[in-house]
Amino acid sequence: CKQHAKNLFGLPQDKRLILFGSYGSNASLNKGFDLLLKALDTFNNPQDNYELVVFGDASKAQFSKLTIPVHFIGHIRNDSRLVALYNAADVMVIPSRQEAFGQVASEAQACGTPVVAFSTSGLKDIIEHGETGYLAQPFNVDDLAAGIKWVLTSKDRVDLSNKAKERALSLIH
Repeated sequence: CKQHAKNLFGLPQDKRLILFGSYGSNASLNKGFDLLLKALDTFNNPQDNYELVVFGDASKAQFSKLTIPVHFIGHIRNDSRLVALYNAADVMVIPSRQEAFGQVASEAQACGTPVVAFSTSGLKDIIEHGETGYLAQPFNVDDLAAGIKWVLTSKDRVDLSNKAKERALSLIH
């Protein structure tokens, strides 16, 4: 359950959590870290109740200019903790300019976490726009931000989560 997963990582229960995985990719232009920062820079209203959760290789300095709170989880070394982290999140953001397959997108959706990404490369095959997440116009940071906010404020979040899980399962069968 989401509450238990948030407790496991010491994350706030009353916030909507945006998840980002950073396995040494922040320096790679293809991974779109710069685009993520620009999109999240628009999240400057404290009443929105959004917070960012980062796992993997990341330094606090890389996120220091963001106005939303950031939680650093570090490396996740086993599958059950990774599943719990996906379950704690309300949305997974993959800002890649290029992504061959989209393993993280598939994993997040398998855990019922909708994914927001650019409509490019392998991610177009994983995410169903408006059904299991949001596919932003390629490299448009305003649309990426709009997609994140759309998922976080969707009245049908449970349906979105269920469809994300169903989609992931259909891809492996």
